[in-house]
Amino acid sequence: IKYRNVQSDVMNLDDYLTLALGVFFVILIMCIFTFALSKTGYLKSETDGKLDKRNCAVLIVVFGLLAIMATNYFALVYVNGLKIHMRDFVALAAGLVGGPVVGLGAGLIGGLDRYLLGGVTAMPCGVGTVLSGLIGGAVWYFGGKRYPKIWIAAVTMLAAESLHILLAYFFSDPVFAGQEVVPTVALPLLIVNTVGIIAFSWVYRRYMADDRD
Repeated sequence: IKYRNVQSDVMNLDDYLTLALGVFFVILIMCIFTFALSKTGYLKSETDGKLDKRNCAVLIVVFGLLAIMATNYFALVYVNGLKIHMRDFVALAAGLVGGPVVGLGAGLIGGLDRYLLGGVTAMPCGVGTVLSGLIGGAVWYFGGKRYPKIWIAAVTMLAAESLHILLAYFFSDPVFAGQEVVPTVALPLLIVNTVGIIAFSWVYRRYMADDRD
């Protein structure tokens, strides 16, 4: 897979197609792992809010590793040195599938990995991923402890990613560097993470959730 490094503020069609390829691979791997978990019993209690410690631990590890992969292997486009990643939608999906504990755990794994990579946005981006997992878990908890409808997942992702972008804009180190580059990646980040959660939610609710429509 070839990475693309965009040195301007505007992405062209080829850049978005490369971005779409990364999104496809992340969704495909997420669906494979989640489907496998659903068939081995780790998601059977997902809809009644009674995930045990073993189930939670497995989900945290799986989604945490997927978040790392989304950052390091499938963020195929760089804009002015910043990756257009899909880490946040993986963390949010973890919370939507397994609740606050799973969302927090996966978010911490993905967020710590991002922080250790360094860069001007390391801290706010790491924190943003943790918050995405927590927000997804909160929606699961207050929504009847089950996976939400697709439009709710999409709106939640937009809100979580917007918060992440604001954190990166105001709390980068140095701040002026973040304020220079963050606006150039804001729209692609919103698009890929929202498209990602919509696609995953459709597959999950149709084929894996206990309360399928």
